[in-house]
Amino acid sequence: MKRFTLLLAAWAFSLSAAPLTSDTISEAVKLTKEGKLNVALKTLEREKQLIFQPQVNLQRAKIAREQAQYNLAIELLSPLLTLPEQTLEFRYDVNKELGVNFRRNMNTDKAEYYYLAAKQIALSLDNDDLIAQSIINLGVLYEAQGAFDKAMDLQINAQKMLENSDNYELKAANYYNLFGLSNVLRQATQARFFLEQALVYDKKTGHKRNTAATALTLAQLSAKEDDYQNAIPQLKEAISLLEQLNANESLSSAHGTLFSIYLKQNKLNKSLWHAKKEKAYAEMTQSTVRKFWSYIHLAQAYIKHKQPDTALDYLAQAKPFEAQFKSAFFTHQYNLYSSKAYAQKENYEEAYSYLLNATANFKTFAKNIEERDAVTIKKRLDNLLKSLKLAQEEKKHALTTIELENETLQKRIWLLASLLISVVSGFIIYAYYIKQKNTHYKAQMYQHNLEQKEQMLADISHELRTPLSVLKLHIEALEHNLIDDKFLAYGKINDKIAQLNNLISDVYQLSQLQNQAMYINFQEINLQQLTQKFMSDIKVLTEQYQLRFISDIDVAANTVLNTDQSKLEQVILNLAKNACLYTDAPGHVRLKVRANKNQVFIQLDDSSPGVSDEDLPRLFDRLYRVDKSRSRALGGSGLGLSICQSTITALAGNITLKHGKSGGLCVQVTLPLYKTLK
Repeated sequence: MKRFTLLLAAWAFSLSAAPLTSDTISEAVKLTKEGKLNVALKTLEREKQLIFQPQVNLQRAKIAREQAQYNLAIELLSPLLTLPEQTLEFRYDVNKELGVNFRRNMNTDKAEYYYLAAKQIALSLDNDDLIAQSIINLGVLYEAQGAFDKAMDLQINAQKMLENSDNYELKAANYYNLFGLSNVLRQATQARFFLEQALVYDKKTGHKRNTAATALTLAQLSAKEDDYQNAIPQLKEAISLLEQLNANESLSSAHGTLFSIYLKQNKLNKSLWHAKKEKAYAEMTQSTVRKFWSYIHLAQAYIKHKQPDTALDYLAQAKPFEAQFKSAFFTHQYNLYSSKAYAQKENYEEAYSYLLNATANFKTFAKNIEERDAVTIKKRLDNLLKSLKLAQEEKKHALTTIELENETLQKRIWLLASLLISVVSGFIIYAYYIKQKNTHYKAQMYQHNLEQKEQMLADISHELRTPLSVLKLHIEALEHNLIDDKFLAYGKINDKIAQLNNLISDVYQLSQLQNQAMYINFQEINLQQLTQKFMSDIKVLTEQYQLRFISDIDVAANTVLNTDQSKLEQVILNLAKNACLYTDAPGHVRLKVRANKNQVFIQLDDSSPGVSDEDLPRLFDRLYRVDKSRSRALGGSGLGLSICQSTITALAGNITLKHGKSGGLCVQVTLPLYKTLK
């Protein structure tokens, strides 16, 4: 009681010293924007008689939030709500700050309570900027809870309210949150636009921490787009700036992104180093989210290093946070890597148990975004149709341009021939003949390319039409409650989405191969060991389809093949899966491998049914199927053999098809053999 009386007395005294307090807080706010947080704290503590003043403690709480000390900020803020005679502006600021700190501590219920309280105060003040800020904060909260449509509506409303505002900090926050939603909804172009706008307004505010954090997010967006050439230097530049500001939470996030990049590049030592740095910075904050991800990333790194016991130690540290978040996605990550760690320890019972839990968590997470994904696919289709119309217009324009160019060229040639015919008539005629022949050949090639492009676009549109029609029917049926078993409907929607994703992935991979944009990593690989892996994988496939596997291997133990192992494995497994899918049981699939001093010979053949003489030469054509209905039922895109052919060509090899001796299809692959291990 005595302490509370002293607090009130100190607050009453502060009212008489308002100008000094205002100057002190203004200076502290300026220092905070410049990232000089420790200097700002010393400024607030410079005048001892002001230490209990509410406005000073409010600013101290804001600095604690900037330092990711959320519990300390809450401790400073909570008593301020009980003080008498507070202005509405002050009450708004306290409620808003409490909401922010509880949200970052993943306490969404309390965060929503204080955000709504702040919004009511903003409405009573009739202050558009404060109302917009309240709406922005609620939008961030609902996004964290997975209510993306609600969050998007709030952010768009806030943007409208801020159209005529000169509050750059609020505009930056609004654009940043619109980026987050666009990113979740996989709208890459819009996401990058909103993030770049956020960075423009952050720079206008002069708030160095926010500017650095947005620049970091822009680098992370480049990483997400697999643009590592730009992402890595951008991240290192952001880290250099963040280290000057002691922004530990953002530093932890930056090192976490570099960990993921180097892990994808299989640079395990670098990825582990950045995972340790991520944890070190996370430990300096009160951010439970950053601590959770640092432990998950370290577990992931040690699993890659084949150290499951160390991985499980970090997973045990992540467990309390996973239980606190109540997030299906976070729980999925915890269970997934727990399963992998126990599998490495050969404790398959525990591994299986965690894997089952991870699958259940993923289904829960996927269920929350199914409807969003369906809408996104519709938007993608709309964009595809627009692209088709644009391509048609470009084709018409190109043909008209070629015709005009040909007419102009002919006129110039005839004019020149008429002037010089007496001297060089023979040369002009010959030159004209050659030019006409080349022009005709180029026009033929151009027309052929246009026809191929049109056919490809038509085939893709045709392939997309069926699953999209099924998606539309199921979604409409769900909207009108025409389906009793909704889980079955969700399953069918998931299947069709997976089918669309597989088709788009195959088209993208084939495009990379044909444009020579696919990275090929040639390495020396022991052929005998690689063959053993082929045999193991194909045997599993044949058992699944109740087929018999026959191996015919004659390879020296010291034979070395210089190739890209992952690409070759993909080709062989695709061929094996194709053989299993189109071979009737009981039947067999045979793998034959031979090697001489110059090349490696790999053959995969199967038993009946085979293909006709008419279909055999067309099997490498894109989107060609022998039995269309059966191929679609089995989930085939019609691009598998085209991808295999392009991949083998990229590996400097050759692939051919012929009728097999057992009545099925025989695929023969030859690859150059460069050297032999001594």
